[in-house]
Amino acid sequence: MAQQTTTTAAMDSAAGEIESKIKAALRSRVSYFREQADSLTFVGVRRLLEENLGFDMYALDPHKKFVETYLEQCLEAANDDQPKKEENEPNTTGSQTMEDSPVLGLMTDNKKAKRGTKEKEETQNHDAPSEAEVKEAIRKRASHLKENSGSITGAGVRRLLEEDLKLEKFALDAFKKFISDQVTEVFSALEISKETSGDGKAKPKKSSHVKAS
Repeated sequence: MAQQTTTTAAMDSAAGEIESKIKAALRSRVSYFREQADSLTFVGVRRLLEENLGFDMYALDPHKKFVETYLEQCLEAANDDQPKKEENEPNTTGSQTMEDSPVLGLMTDNKKAKRGTKEKEETQNHDAPSEAEVKEAIRKRASHLKENSGSITGAGVRRLLEEDLKLEKFALDAFKKFISDQVTEVFSALEISKETSGDGKAKPKKSSHVKAS
C-alpha cells in the first residue's frame, strides 16, 4: 500500500513538472503562436513543444487538454494587450477534426457560438408575451374561433394569435396547453351566454372544440 502511494505521488510530481515546462514553453512562444494562430493546429503546437523541450514525439499527447487550455489562456491574454484585428473565418471543411483545425479558428468559433447562444436567449426572452396578453388576444378572437371551431386546429390558433400579437412563428408553442385551456373556457362562456339569451330557457348544449394539434 505504501509503495503504491509512493508511486502515485511520483507520477503526480512528474506530471506537475511536465506541465510547468509546458507553461514556460508556451509563454516563451506566445508571440509566435499568435502570429500563426490562423494556420497552426493544436497537434502542431504539441509537436513544436516536444521539439523545444527535447521530448519524444507524441510525448505530450496525454497532456493535450492541458496544452489546449493553457494556450487559449495565453492567446487571449496576448489579444487583450494588442490592438484587435479582423477575425478570420474558421475553416469548416467536413473532413477536419478539432485537432487539425486552426487554433484561432476554433477559438473564434467557440466565442461566436457562446455569443450566438446568449443573443438567442435574450431575443427569446424579449419576444415572449405574458399569459395576460395571450388571454386578451384569445378573447378578441373568440367569435372567429367559435365559428371555425370545427376546422381550425390548435396549431392554427397559435399561428393566428402570433400574427395578432406580431410574434415570430412558433413563438406561442410554449403556451400550447395554456392556449388550449383558455380557448375551451372562452367557448364555454359563449355557450352559456347563448343558452341563457332570448326566452331565458336553457337550450341543448352544442359541442364545439378546437381540434388537437
